[in-house]
Amino acid sequence: MPPSNSSTSNSNPPPEVAPGKMGNDVVDGKPGKSPVVRVAYVLLWIALWLVVMDVAMNVMFPYPKSPNAKPSRLQQYFEYGRSTEGKIRYMVGQTNNTTASVSLAGWMDDGKTRPTTAAKSGGTLVAVYGQSFTQHACNTWAKQNDTLTMRMILGPGAPLNHSYSQFLEDRDKHDAKVCVLGILASSLPYLDTIAGMTWSFERPYTFMFPRYSVVDGKLNIIDPTIHSMQQFRDTLNDPTAWHQLLKHVSKHDAFFDPTTFNSSLTDQSTLARMTRRAWGQRHMQAMQSHYHTKDGFNPKTGIANTARYLVVDWAKKVREDGRLPIVYVINDRGFADHLYQELGQTLEDNHIPYVSTHTYAPTDDLSNFQSDGHFVHAVDEITAQKFDAIYRTSKQYKN
Repeated sequence: MPPSNSSTSNSNPPPEVAPGKMGNDVVDGKPGKSPVVRVAYVLLWIALWLVVMDVAMNVMFPYPKSPNAKPSRLQQYFEYGRSTEGKIRYMVGQTNNTTASVSLAGWMDDGKTRPTTAAKSGGTLVAVYGQSFTQHACNTWAKQNDTLTMRMILGPGAPLNHSYSQFLEDRDKHDAKVCVLGILASSLPYLDTIAGMTWSFERPYTFMFPRYSVVDGKLNIIDPTIHSMQQFRDTLNDPTAWHQLLKHVSKHDAFFDPTTFNSSLTDQSTLARMTRRAWGQRHMQAMQSHYHTKDGFNPKTGIANTARYLVVDWAKKVREDGRLPIVYVINDRGFADHLYQELGQTLEDNHIPYVSTHTYAPTDDLSNFQSDGHFVHAVDEITAQKFDAIYRTSKQYKN
């Protein structure tokens, strides 16, 4: 019998490998990868594709280089979550000409030329302090009564502390016979802020203003330290000064949130920006809920008490200047008549003329509002008529 050939196949079958066993899995006769390795490969591929998507979205939807250019909806969508600081550095250029127009709004040195006397002989100059709601109503009033000239001192979404401080700054710069103060319900919580850049994350405003509070019957004032666009620009370009400003804002502004405000490398990532935007929306919702609920403004915050003090003091100073004060109480969408509830009795007790929108434009009737939240023109026309009635009655009384 010839000896056995070493190349002859072994008649014994290979040992079986238990299914799912860790270690040396066998696939088609070859050792396979363990589940841990396979999961790692999947995660690696996911991360790789996320990076590819991130880069692709940045390339496909680049934001315009000019801060005054109008971006597309998709460009806006992917940019919304950039940090507040990152947006401000994009919006504020070295000169006013290279700065976004919205960043110039709200400052006294915005470059606008405002009338200091009535345009028509025998007419009346009206000094207006507030925001776009007040602007729309007063422009409509001027169209209804062409003897009036409007001097507008406004800020986007301006809270009462901004309007009050602008009035003080503007007080001796004109010969207006009437002063209008517009107070917006949704902006009342911003009495606890000193900067528009903390409560307008998706489109931050740069203008700053004092924070007021009433302590033992007296007005306590926290200065914003920055009073002009040029001061703001100089501070932004000086790392040490900018750091000091942010310390001041974080200490005295209740809406400041470092997660949404501070710039970082995540500003370069589309996916990180989207995540930050979600956080920013959650932060703002939480803050608004703290100050206002379905039942009204939270009395524990003290903002209503401060608002009443400022309104009374504003009217007192207007009268000291020989002018007629008119307060415009703007109950915007989502706030019912809550602002009127806080201010109405104070206005009545101090005989301050006022117009409150809750009586003719209830917030639960959506036909009173445009898609952007402003009142429709028909509401502004009613407001203007009410302003004019107060004005004419005052003139007759003086005569």
